[in-house]
Parts: sequence; C-alpha cells; structure tokens
Amino acid sequence: MAGKWVTPVRDYYDPGRTSYGFSVTKDFTAFVGSVHIGDDAGWNKELRTVVAVAPGVVRSVQHIFSWGFIVVIEHKDAKGEPFCSLYAHLSPMLHVKPGERVEGGQKIASIGRSHTVDNGGYHAHVHVGLHHGEYNEGNWVHGYISLKSWQDGLHDWMDPQKFLKDHDAP
Repeated sequence: MAGKWVTPVRDYYDPGRTSYGFSVTKDFTAFVGSVHIGDDAGWNKELRTVVAVAPGVVRSVQHIFSWGFIVVIEHKDAKGEPFCSLYAHLSPMLHVKPGERVEGGQKIASIGRSHTVDNGGYHAHVHVGLHHGEYNEGNWVHGYISLKSWQDGLHDWMDPQKFLKDHDAP
C-alpha cells in the first residue's frame, strides 16, 4: 500500500532516546540478559494520541497483562514487502478493530495512564515495534529477545526511528 509515512506520536524523534537495541543489565531485573526490540516514546504523556505509521490493515487488537492494550497493523513498504507495526501500553480507548484498513497518520489509540492495568503497569509511554514479514499469530509479539538472538541476528525486528527517518516520516 502506497501512502503517507508518519511518526507514531508527536515529538517522536529523540537522538538521546536509544531504547531499540538496549541490552538489559542486572539493574533491570525483570528482563536481565535480554535486548529491547522496540522504541519507547511519549514518556509520561498520558492519553497522547498514537497514530498508524503507514497505511495498512489492523491485524490484532487485544489486552495482554504485561503490555496493556496493544494494536498490530500489517503494512507494505515501497517495494511491496510486508511488515507489521506493533503499538503497546495503550489506553482502552482504542479507535480501530481487526480487519479495518487505516491510513498513515490515522489515530489508532492513546497512550495508557501510568501504573494501570490498561498499560501493563508501566509509566505512561508507547512501545513501538516494527517487524519484517506478514502478521501471523506466532510468538513474535514481544518486547525483548535474548542477547544471543540479538547478536546472531536471529530476529526480524527493525529500528523504528531509523526506518521512519529512511522513509521520510516527518
């Protein structure tokens, strides 16, 4: 699907924010020894609008205890190759449902409130993940992978900030 590429939240780009590829140390006991495969943005911006990064089809809308509400959208890049965008830690005020077509820049949700079941109990933010390939209900929907998988390139995750900059998202 050709169309508009946009950032998922206002004021998205931040060269100081490097959550994609962050190797978790012992200071973060819940995910120690793993690598973060998404980009966390919109910190402490409760209920800030989250939009689709590109045109696509909503493939999943659900609540996962540790993630809160999530939305997964399947897109096609300029070469026609499929990829999925994943948005997590959302409020229950979702604006899309599975099977719905969306445009780049269309509101899909809002960032969840801090420390609520809505967003998995975290500070308010949105986790944005970009995954090569078509949507399937496999086990790729997660926020961290093992350090070995990361080092060996055994994953299909992309750096969201780099990908969107490369596609001229404003």
